Amino acid sequence: MWSRMRMPAVVFALATLESLAAHVYNEPEQALAEEFPECTIRREAHYLSREQASALQEQLSADPGRFHTFYVAERAGQVIGYGIFDTHRVRTKNETLLVTLMPDGALRRITMISFFEPEDYLAPQRWLDLFSGRGREDALRPGVDLPIMSGATLTSQAVAASARRAIALHRVYFSGP
Repeated sequence: MWSRMRMPAVVFALATLESLAAHVYNEPEQALAEEFPECTIRREAHYLSREQASALQEQLSADPGRFHTFYVAERAGQVIGYGIFDTHRVRTKNETLLVTLMPDGALRRITMISFFEPEDYLAPQRWLDLFSGRGREDALRPGVDLPIMSGATLTSQAVAASARRAIALHRVYFSGP
């Protein structure tokens, strides 16, 4: 009888511990401000047409979604860069990244905002920094032009897919074919 009464408490404790393992590393507004200091940041909502979404789905081998919010950073009337928050599933839980791009669409930086998988699967910032300067001509595939993260294969694939998606969306919304 006593063990039956303790079981709900154990389940609750395990669920609580699991939620404590989730981490928010940066606040979105703070991450944008740090990435684009002394810039005016404007939020822009964009929608893909059915044709655009279909073409991107074929290109990316994944559903790109139809609605996207980009953050446009300007200084003295000139675009300094773009940012998009990308939330996606890694294994069974989500991560959110801030993917920033230069005006030409090359990757500027990828910043971890939140990660709800176990810490063992977290991509270190030094690995995320390998994306800087890469553009649409790069494969952005772990094991091809990026090193594989041992023990975090799904994370590396999810981050690379996020980077490819951001570059493709930038091309559609800001620079044309």
